[in-house]
Amino acid sequence: MERQSELNQERQWQLYRRSVAERMPDSDYKAAVLAGIAHHLMRLDSIERSQRTVSGAAGTDRIRGL
Repeated sequence: MERQSELNQERQWQLYRRSVAERMPDSDYKAAVLAGIAHHLMRLDSIERSQRTVSGAAGTDRIRGL
C-alpha cells in the first residue's frame, strides 16, 4: 500500500510538471520536457499494471489455498 502511495505522489508531481511545461513558449526544450514527462507517466502506468497483476495473482493463490 505504501508503494501505491509513492506512485500516486509521483504521478501527481509529473502531472503538475506537465501543467507548468504546457504554459512555456513553444520550443525544442518544451517539446523535450513534455516528451520526458509523457515517458515517465507511461512507466508509472506500466509499474501500476504489473503490481495489479502480481497482487491479483497472489489473491487468486490465497483463494485456492496455495
